Amino acid sequence: MESQSDTPPPKRGRPRKYATAAERQAAYRERLRERGVREVRRLVPTHPEPLLRSAVIDLSALPPWKRG
Repeated sequence: MESQSDTPPPKRGRPRKYATAAERQAAYRERLRERGVREVRRLVPTHPEPLLRSAVIDLSALPPWKRG
């Protein structure tokens, strides 16, 4: 009997497009640039909604946390 070679059997499934996650992310960013989408890398503070106040409309139906 002959022994099999030391090479592992071929992997099952679909072959990978990218060897590493870094290559995959770089390709994704390149596709975004081609589409004209700009990448934002900084956090922007959100502004809370202003409290409701009115001299004309009765706001008593609103809960107190929405009235201010």
